[in-house]
Amino acid sequence: MVSRKKKVAVVVKKWRTARLKAQIENLRMDLNESAMKNGLLSPVVLKKSVELDKVLNRYDFLCRMNRKVSKPLKIAGKKY
Repeated sequence: MVSRKKKVAVVVKKWRTARLKAQIENLRMDLNESAMKNGLLSPVVLKKSVELDKVLNRYDFLCRMNRKVSKPLKIAGKKY
């Protein structure tokens, strides 16, 4: 039987993963809009790209810590 602590830990991990996916989607849309508006080499776009990379790295780290083979991240119908 699974203990209550383990059940809570699983729920927390799923919540964190879902929160990061939503954050990634928001940052990706914001980055695309900024790139169309300001150009790909704009300092604003580069800063947003770095921010998105950091969140993607956190998501990857969390998936690896779960010791599961994570499914490819699917956002807006695209796999990453």
